[in-house]
Amino acid sequence: MNDTNLSRVDNVRCGIPWLVLPTVYSDALSYEEQFGKFCKALNDVIANVNVLPDYIKQEIENYINSGIIGDQIEQTIGNWILNVKYPPTENITPAKGDGTTDDTETFQQCIDYAAANGGGCLFVPAGKYLLGPLTLKVNVSIVGFDRYSTVLVCKGGSTGAVITSTTGNSAFLGLTVDARMSTQVNDVNGISLMGQNYQIDNVIVADAYNAIQFVGDGHFQCTNVVIEQVVNKGMIVSGANNEVHVSDVFVSSAGKNATCAFDLSGVNGFYEVKSAISVNEYAILLGGSHNMVRAFVSGTEATVDDTGIGNSFEIYNDVIKKNINNAQVNVSGDLSVAASHITEESDAKTVSVNGTLLMNAANSNENVLGTKKIVSETTVVEGAEASINTSDFIINSQNPVTYKKPQTYNKYFDSVLFKDSDDNYNVLVANDSTENLPNIIFPIETAGAYSYRYIDGVNGNDDNDGLTEFTAWKTMQKFFNMLVNGYTDIRCHIISSGIYTVAGNAFPSCALHIIADSGVDATLLFSVSNATVVFYDSHINFQNIKIGQAEVTEYRIAFENCSIGLDNVEFTTTDRVNFNGCAMNITNLTARVLQLERSTGTINGLTITNTDNTRNAIVCNWCSGLRLYGQFNFADLIDTGTKGALFSATYSVVNLMFTFPVTPIANKYYIGLFASNTLIWLTKGRENAFNNNALTGIVDENMVKVVGTTVLPPPVNTGDVRYSNNKLQYYNGSSWVDVPA
Repeated sequence: MNDTNLSRVDNVRCGIPWLVLPTVYSDALSYEEQFGKFCKALNDVIANVNVLPDYIKQEIENYINSGIIGDQIEQTIGNWILNVKYPPTENITPAKGDGTTDDTETFQQCIDYAAANGGGCLFVPAGKYLLGPLTLKVNVSIVGFDRYSTVLVCKGGSTGAVITSTTGNSAFLGLTVDARMSTQVNDVNGISLMGQNYQIDNVIVADAYNAIQFVGDGHFQCTNVVIEQVVNKGMIVSGANNEVHVSDVFVSSAGKNATCAFDLSGVNGFYEVKSAISVNEYAILLGGSHNMVRAFVSGTEATVDDTGIGNSFEIYNDVIKKNINNAQVNVSGDLSVAASHITEESDAKTVSVNGTLLMNAANSNENVLGTKKIVSETTVVEGAEASINTSDFIINSQNPVTYKKPQTYNKYFDSVLFKDSDDNYNVLVANDSTENLPNIIFPIETAGAYSYRYIDGVNGNDDNDGLTEFTAWKTMQKFFNMLVNGYTDIRCHIISSGIYTVAGNAFPSCALHIIADSGVDATLLFSVSNATVVFYDSHINFQNIKIGQAEVTEYRIAFENCSIGLDNVEFTTTDRVNFNGCAMNITNLTARVLQLERSTGTINGLTITNTDNTRNAIVCNWCSGLRLYGQFNFADLIDTGTKGALFSATYSVVNLMFTFPVTPIANKYYIGLFASNTLIWLTKGRENAFNNNALTGIVDENMVKVVGTTVLPPPVNTGDVRYSNNKLQYYNGSSWVDVPA
């Protein structure tokens, strides 16, 4: 053969099994056979041409290069292969498959054309086809190049399924259907079928509300399907089906609110499926009748909900769960069963053994819906695990039931160790101290409602419910997370000593109660540094705790517009405490520096531990009706030459009952009044809160700094002081007397 010889044409191969797809307008049994016939005929022509003289072969080559033969071949192929990119008539615009051009009209016209000519297959070459909902006609199928190359993408604003058929006799093979629910306004399904006789094979359905839905009474075969990112349900099968065969269907991923992977309410179906999604209900809803389901389920413990009649299923999860309807096993020889877990559920079960019945299994679960009766002089069950599932389990023993010996659990209970399929747990039994157990209230909780939790940094576990001291949480962060989750009234009881760390520095609009047991040394430590920790617009109740920050800086812990109730609270590793716009009822408070602004109420038992002589220890600004009772602790106060005040007030009315140092401190005012309209009255309590030396020192000009028009009454050695009718009065033992101006 010389250089002008034409080359043979190899046969055409495709990514889908064409051998089972009949052609539309030919007597060939498949597209592959039709292409084979075409290639053979073309190669016969080539062989004949190659034996012709060279000048004739040159003329033929020129004719081929002119494109006339190509046009004829395209027209001829278009008559027997319904290809969306090469439609059969000029009235149909070829599809682009570029992902941006709307190809809806092309697809629908090709479907209508095939249906008008007796039906057939619509071939979709590789590409990404943007289209709206398609209505499939009877006897028309859609075939892609393969499910990774041919993608049907639903355009935005669609109101129906990507593909809908209400007739039947159709197949879907070798393609991906992407409903794009993540960008849709309406609920858009992937493939929605009604009628009878459908086949789905080698298909991916992605991002759909319901991926595949079949309602019918004929054949439905679905194999080699992957369902991705389903929003509601992966597959729905319903109707009076008489032949449903679903195999190798995998629901791989779903949105967070998915209802189930498979909703099977049809009749006489066989299913081999897999689910790996987390669902709101069950992975499989089995509401039909006389179905057989074999499934592998992961991602959820709620595997199957069988509400139908006569269904059989095998569910493979951490355990194997079986329900076999009307099963009978006859064994003449030996029967050996070996498994890590065995679960049996039956309406009735009869076992007759002439010799010895031996069961040896790591786990055996038996669920008897009817009656099980064992008559034996002595019954011994031995094994790694024995499980009985029944509606009623009654033990009527003349003697007490014997368990293993209880172990000490806590001061109120002992416990017997039990276990479920996942983990061990304790069953509480009474001990000698149980009668001293305090009453426990278990509240019914919803987000935004009252919630009470126990915190135990030693024995607690954050996987517990936290509702009792026996099921306490371990960390305070778990408790504070309830604020993020919508709880507005949260209360906790700390039952063990330790440092409880909390992240964050802004806590708004809540009722927060933190109480430690008497004798418990508990510190609430905010891990934030270089920032102020603020509680605002809240009701605060802290008892028997220490509060601090990870680092002592110029920052503080502040309460803004709060109702404050504190009892035996010490602010440790924080620079100062600020109450702004608060109503206070505080007992036994210890702080380094206390700042009060626009606040009212009582602090009884206030201890100030500030050792910085350069600033004021207690500052009151714009406070009214404020009562402070306590003492200064200045054992380590250093004279820095800067005159600050132990107590400083501006625009305030304060009843001050405080123990000041007996010996004056150099460069330090006891009381500094720095604005007009400021009224301070000093009270000598009935228990000698002041000593006489301190009272003498208070009125010394070196101990009191007065700026502006300020009333500073003389000390009163007996009785009480009050402010009434715009006058300061003291009780002389028989009546109230005005204090001289």
